[in-house]
Amino acid sequence: MRNILMLAVALALTTTLHAASVVPLGHPDFYPSPERPVGWRGDGTGAWPGAKCVTNWNSETGENIVWKTNTPGAGLCQPIVVGEKVFITADPNWLLCYNIHDGKLLWQTAIDHTLKMSPEDREKARAEQTYFDDLWKQYQRWHKGYDGLMAALLAKSASAATPASAKDGASKASPKTSESDRSLRATWEVPDQQSKRLPKPEDPQGKALLATIGSDKQLEQQYRALLTEQEEFSWVKHMGTPAAMNTRMHTATPKTAWYSRYLVAQEKYDLWFTANNYWIAWTTYSFSTPISDGKYIYVTTANNAVAAVDLDGKIAWLVWEQLAAKPPRNLGTTYCPSPLLFKGKLIVHNRCHLRVYDAASGRKLWEEIDPTAVSREGSKKAKQKSTYNWRSPEAWSPNATTLTLPDGSQMDVLLEGWETIWRLDDGRLLCKDLPFRGPATSITKGDVLMFGTPGGVPKGISLGGAIRLKAVSRDRVETEVLWSSREKMISHCTAVFVDGKFIAQIGGTPAVEHDPLTGKTQPLLAGKPLGTGGGSSPIVAGQRIYCFLGPSTISNPVFGCKVGDFEAKTVTTVGTAIIDDRYLRDDEFGLINYGIPCGYQQNSSPSAQANRIFFRSRGILWCIGDKTQPFPVPKDCPAEARVSR
Repeated sequence: MRNILMLAVALALTTTLHAASVVPLGHPDFYPSPERPVGWRGDGTGAWPGAKCVTNWNSETGENIVWKTNTPGAGLCQPIVVGEKVFITADPNWLLCYNIHDGKLLWQTAIDHTLKMSPEDREKARAEQTYFDDLWKQYQRWHKGYDGLMAALLAKSASAATPASAKDGASKASPKTSESDRSLRATWEVPDQQSKRLPKPEDPQGKALLATIGSDKQLEQQYRALLTEQEEFSWVKHMGTPAAMNTRMHTATPKTAWYSRYLVAQEKYDLWFTANNYWIAWTTYSFSTPISDGKYIYVTTANNAVAAVDLDGKIAWLVWEQLAAKPPRNLGTTYCPSPLLFKGKLIVHNRCHLRVYDAASGRKLWEEIDPTAVSREGSKKAKQKSTYNWRSPEAWSPNATTLTLPDGSQMDVLLEGWETIWRLDDGRLLCKDLPFRGPATSITKGDVLMFGTPGGVPKGISLGGAIRLKAVSRDRVETEVLWSSREKMISHCTAVFVDGKFIAQIGGTPAVEHDPLTGKTQPLLAGKPLGTGGGSSPIVAGQRIYCFLGPSTISNPVFGCKVGDFEAKTVTTVGTAIIDDRYLRDDEFGLINYGIPCGYQQNSSPSAQANRIFFRSRGILWCIGDKTQPFPVPKDCPAEARVSR
């Protein structure tokens, strides 16, 4: 059902967060606390009901752009607001704190897992990180030079093929197609589907290339310099394009010295490494959204570091989970799920490793390596590796809730985000066959779990709906499907729960609301469609829903946004909501992911507070709002969450 689904969940599902006596999330006076932390999707629902934000802005003209600031590294986490401070993460391991009023960087702290190593290993690990960073940049510079050479050769060929009459304006030559360009390049390149390699001058392709160069000495010099680098640089010679990295990093032939060195660095030191897998270029290492209880910012990193950092940037505690028997090593996007705070416990699930910490001390309470394996026990898939590690970055962030037992007592449970439920206190497995699968994070309110998925699930698994969780004992949770959908409910994004309503956005067709018990639909927003959304999850601020429509590639840096007003039943289009062209104009920044497919920018999601919207594109943090209206500081904002002005 390609539309926006709004699930009018029964009033009993709403929690005390909706009570009039409690300051709603997004309200000018809201401040996070241990009972009401703020992190991925705000409080997990994707709704900031107390916010009231603008519906029009323009990043090209600056209209209603309060400020924007470049970040020191790439990243796509959702910004979180604590008092007068805005927090994000950035590659490779930065936690960044910005002044909410003007966007100035207040401090940055490295979540450096090497601090947990012995001094000797720390020195070696940092040296290896520098070695591979430099190697990757060297390769990328060669890659850019290679593409520049090919572009120049194509331009020379096009000029030579243009008739003189066309040059004089008497007639026009037919424009060359990409297919003809590929055919031309094939005459100059070494045949290899997975590689970009220049031919030697004596090769047939080399002779054709030099013939095209002709008397252009500068172009010939460029070719010979790139060829020299290629012959001297084993990475270029054996690895080819970044697109081939995913395959070649694991099947490099012959095994080069740097490749063996890379394996040791990954296995022993858990180094971040852009070229390991080109999905990294899509998601960055900084996708997992931090979470705060108003006193600390809790952060997870791609290399299994977990830290609590105070609001002044000092690390309160840091742990590094290096596993002796490691789960599947394809990084993919397994590190992307965001941490969760629930009743003093910090829940982390990345790299196929689920664990629960005491939030105050960092002491690990329990862990489960590859928790989804238990759902495959006794099945044909029992010996297979986890298959969910490639999914989109919003994927499978855990959530938790409290269930009531038959005797009236209560039990806290953890939903790890896939098919299993665990007892939060001690890690006891309670259910291993939840009838749904991600990649989008589910939403749990009371004993009802709501979910949607973009597809790609096994036959018989629904694509969305609601499930009631029944704690039949302290050792077992059963499920009851309230309703389900066999049709796609969302794109690669997460749903919203607000005012007792479940909104699973897919856009493109008339918007409807969905009844949880019968599945019947009614028009929403007077049947007007919202955007397709892509990987950017929508949010609700006040009575408006914001759907950012991200560009599909780095070369297309413009975001749009659709704003739906529930009261007015209107949809406003913001054409140039965000423009992030840092990959195009900043050579050093753009070098990181140059030429890699999956260079998407769209996967970040906005957040809101009071009269401001915050959005993080790959290289820029944005603050959107009416510049004539100052940001209101929460009345109970403590000194450590304030900034001097």
